[in-house]
Amino acid sequence: MTSLASLKDGLDKLNLTLGALPKSNTTIHSQKQLYNNATLSTAFTFSDTIDLRESSSIRNLSVYGSTTTDSSNVNVRLAISQDDLTYYTLPPNASMVRHQTGSPQYDYHISLANIQVRYVKVYFDAAASAVHCFYIASD
Repeated sequence: MTSLASLKDGLDKLNLTLGALPKSNTTIHSQKQLYNNATLSTAFTFSDTIDLRESSSIRNLSVYGSTTTDSSNVNVRLAISQDDLTYYTLPPNASMVRHQTGSPQYDYHISLANIQVRYVKVYFDAAASAVHCFYIASD
């Protein structure tokens, strides 16, 4: 049987450990609509630049939206850069799902955590119709 003293000691150690953890309430630093019902007539049309260092604490990015282009014909992708001149493309990593059975709309979402670059652009690797795209940058 555990004594009250050893139980209290264990709880005190746990409390110290929990107290040492950083306290985190997510703060949204920027959010913007990149496309509003846009038609991207050519593949690899890049969005406006997302600057993740508007605040020094931005580390996470969520990009989401919809298109009427079938998900088997197009991928939503991200390109990253440290200098806003040379961009490196990431593999397709958006999950696209049909908005509703029988609907021509496909929804997508990409999340990146602990980003170590400053600039990001969104692009589609094929022509796309009725594109809506938003992002949220948070810490």
